[in-house]
Amino acid sequence: MVMVQQQELCILITKGSIKLEGDSNTFAIIDSENYEGTTPPGRRVTGGKGWFSILNSSNLELAGTKITGITFGRDYNAAEILLNTPMTITGNNSTGIYFNQKVNLEGGKVVAASQAPNKMVTLGDGSTSGSGLATTTKTRESILNVDITKGSGNSGLFFDAHGETFDVPNTTINLSSNNGSNAGIFRTRWNS
Repeated sequence: MVMVQQQELCILITKGSIKLEGDSNTFAIIDSENYEGTTPPGRRVTGGKGWFSILNSSNLELAGTKITGITFGRDYNAAEILLNTPMTITGNNSTGIYFNQKVNLEGGKVVAASQAPNKMVTLGDGSTSGSGLATTTKTRESILNVDITKGSGNSGLFFDAHGETFDVPNTTINLSSNNGSNAGIFRTRWNS
């Protein structure tokens, strides 16, 4: 299920399973809902009002070659990724979460709550304003659980955001592949 609304994006996986096979596929590219105003082509916009929430409580498997679970098209000052059930990597040369932009996953960021009449889930921590209406909410601390059980050349978390510091305290990475050429966390080398 994917819900896209004016101020947030929610990807919610609670039943069934998703298995990405083949070559060079991506589960989620988060890129548009943080946009604010008009800009010249190619200019990255930050500081918009948008935020996103990804909640996985089911089976999400990256089984192909050069598969990416989640990646980003721009910076996000507020976001939550809740991989309550771990994303599983069983393919080759794949990445669970590719941090190519600065994304704040620490939780506690005040964001606008959806006012859409078709809202099906509570995003954020469910806090409300003094009126009792959920006009704002706070993001939750992200849970980044990734299991690498097969394959080679895989990375659970891949950091390529040119020297940015990320706080991802609630992370569990299990490496149980017999191959031994996988990395739980990989960071590229940046030239200063």
